Amino acid sequence: MSWLSLLLLCVGLSDLLASTRPAWRRMGLLAAVAATAAVAGLAALLTLPDLIAVGVIFVATCLWSLMATHAESSPVQARRTLATLAIPAAALLAGSGYASPVGGPFAAWLSWVDVPALANRTPGQALMLAAVVVTNLSTANRVVRLALVAVDAHPPRLVASSGQGPASETLRGGRLLGPMERLLIIGFGAAGHIEAAAVVVAAKGILRFPELQAAARQEPRAVDEVTEYFLVGTFASLLVALASVVLLT
Repeated sequence: MSWLSLLLLCVGLSDLLASTRPAWRRMGLLAAVAATAAVAGLAALLTLPDLIAVGVIFVATCLWSLMATHAESSPVQARRTLATLAIPAAALLAGSGYASPVGGPFAAWLSWVDVPALANRTPGQALMLAAVVVTNLSTANRVVRLALVAVDAHPPRLVASSGQGPASETLRGGRLLGPMERLLIIGFGAAGHIEAAAVVVAAKGILRFPELQAAARQEPRAVDEVTEYFLVGTFASLLVALASVVLLT
């Protein structure tokens, strides 16, 4: 799983840096690639299969980043963009038997540092934990938006329509609440209390219900769009969080 960890880390860092300043997308991409290369070296992932996998990771991250501008322009483009991440991830998982175990200075540092959350984790699990956290901050938001566009539940960003604003404007705060919700679920899962995630989902539904009611009163014809956006977005975000928990266990 070390290769998948590096892919998630590289893509996650690239999106996280780009989200701070969109104009810095290329700089964020270069910084993410450099940081991932450094982590691979410190984790002693230096055999020929490891280096080939790192090359695949860099190419996949570049494609994912370069397609960001038009990724949400249409359902077809959204699906293609998601494929640029899903296909390399599946390929790296399929060949993960050739991956070297995580070791080197990274493993030595983990055995030295006194962090209770990492005490019972192997170096590989610690690397995956870091990758999952980084990915769920910004990349997961992007995956959810692409999923919405891919099923046409979210108006394409570059095809604006007049009148009623898109559902993403009606239900505000998702870009902040989404990462918080996913990190809570990951935390519960890592602690062995995944059933507590139901509380998070229920609380989100209760908090969003007044906004759905307001949308129905203001524009009855838009309530179906807003409800679909909320449900698809919520379940897509939840699936990302649960997939992250699976990777950690």
